[in-house]
Amino acid sequence: MGILIFDKPFKSFEEQIAILENKYNLYIEDKDMALSALKSLTYYDLINGYKECFITNDKFEPGISLGFLHIFAQIDRHIQSTIFKYSTIVENSYKSKLAYVLAKNFGVCEHDYLNPDNYFRTNNKISFSRIQKACISIYDGSKPIPQPTKHYVEKHNHIPPWILFKNLSFSNAINFFQLLKSQEKHEVADLLIPDKNLDYYKKVEFIIASLNIIRNFRNKMAHNLKFITYKSHFHSLDPKTILHLLPPGLLHWKDIRQNKIGLNDIYGDILCILILLDDEYLQTSMLADFIISFNKMDNGKSTPMKLVKTKYFSITRLPPDIAKRFTALYEAKLKLLNL
Repeated sequence: MGILIFDKPFKSFEEQIAILENKYNLYIEDKDMALSALKSLTYYDLINGYKECFITNDKFEPGISLGFLHIFAQIDRHIQSTIFKYSTIVENSYKSKLAYVLAKNFGVCEHDYLNPDNYFRTNNKISFSRIQKACISIYDGSKPIPQPTKHYVEKHNHIPPWILFKNLSFSNAINFFQLLKSQEKHEVADLLIPDKNLDYYKKVEFIIASLNIIRNFRNKMAHNLKFITYKSHFHSLDPKTILHLLPPGLLHWKDIRQNKIGLNDIYGDILCILILLDDEYLQTSMLADFIISFNKMDNGKSTPMKLVKTKYFSITRLPPDIAKRFTALYEAKLKLLNL
């Protein structure tokens, strides 16, 4: 048997720096800083994570340095962590509201709220039997039972939906909503969006699209996949609906018509989260977290920081005045909350 030659062999940090400098034409301004950067920002992240942003014909664009990439990545990670944090809150809030309606209308026992008679069997290629199997597999012992479901299997005589749904994927939880019959779907929709002036069908359409957009972006972040250029192509928001649900000033028709932003991109994801949080304190907290990130860009006096801001907003297509938009809403909410 011949010796296997690995096409991706181990490379020391020093060797990685040499490759970045010689093969990819990346400017290394400080070797010590470069070593430190590669220990926190991996070689893979540098080349593959930002390849489509800064590399042309296998060469970094002129003026792009490792110091720039390090700053760019830190800003990107800070914004991603904020989005991820509030995406998780929206997911938990949604599952809690869904579980509330199921328990109220069908009962707290898994055999009752997982009864197929309570749902449409199929809807838009989504099968309730598949979701039912996914739910049952959480507690039937065919694989290790996760907490908190395990506690209820061992200590109680039923598993309430608000417990089981903690171990259910976000995707299947969204599919549950789509398979609900009219009464229950209406109840969940009103809990998620208590706006009485929005047509029921528009409300349902927005909920399905927005939850899927949030899920798609969250998955990109969770699996360290390309995030800043991502768009949720299979789900897009209705312009009139999101403009109706948002406070004035966050999104304009010009953003949508001329700049093509706010419907299935990063900004659309952020706006969906803000709407579905539906809690003044959480919304205020989220706005504050984003403002901190944007202020970091504005407070940077160095040329690399200015370039980072220009590039980041260009690539993500976030509105250039997003800090101003968020600050205005943040200050309005502080007055409303008497803070």
